[in-house]
Formats: sequence, C-alpha cells, structure tokens
Amino acid sequence: MQPAEKQEAFIMGYHVSKAISRLDALLLVLKTCQGASCIKPWDILHPSGSVETLRDAMAEEYDQFYHEHNKVSYDRCEYYDVLDEEGPQEVLAYRNGYSLDAWYKSLLP
Repeated sequence: MQPAEKQEAFIMGYHVSKAISRLDALLLVLKTCQGASCIKPWDILHPSGSVETLRDAMAEEYDQFYHEHNKVSYDRCEYYDVLDEEGPQEVLAYRNGYSLDAWYKSLLP
C-alpha cells in the first residue's frame, strides 16, 4: 500500500492558507465585537467599505495585509474569560499601503 499523496486544500477556489488568513482576521474582530461591528465585521477591517464578504477579502491586493495581520491565539484554556490570556486584541484596518498617520490625515476634511 502506497501512502496517499498530500492533496492541496482549496476554499472557494483559493488555497486554504489564503482563506485562513482572512478568517483569522475576521475571528479577531468577532471575538470582541460590540454592536454594529458584530453585524458588519468587514467594515472594521476595511473602513472604506471596499470589502463586504469573504469573497471580496480574497482579492490579491489584500494578501500582504492579511498575511501581516494579528492572529488569534490563546495561551491556555480557562473555565472563564481571562482577557490577558486571549492573545492579540488589536484589529488592524486596511490602509491601502499608507502609514497610519498618512491614512488618518487623508480622512480629515
């Protein structure tokens, strides 16, 4: 009997690692969301409104953003919520390659 060849996994036609990076960022938003951010979590990641769905987020232009985004992690599993043990809490917003300062200034009138 020969070992099975490793098969590549795909989601919506994209390599699973690409989808996981998007879903990880989405989970980071959803694990601490409140109000409207729970209903429209993509708006937190893409304040410009350019992304409304996972399919939108799969665009190649966002590959680096999602690759560098904080990843959800837990150091250990408790029987109750311990915020300090929940890893990153900061959600990054896509800024089209601009520094945070330059992006913020572009939003001002």
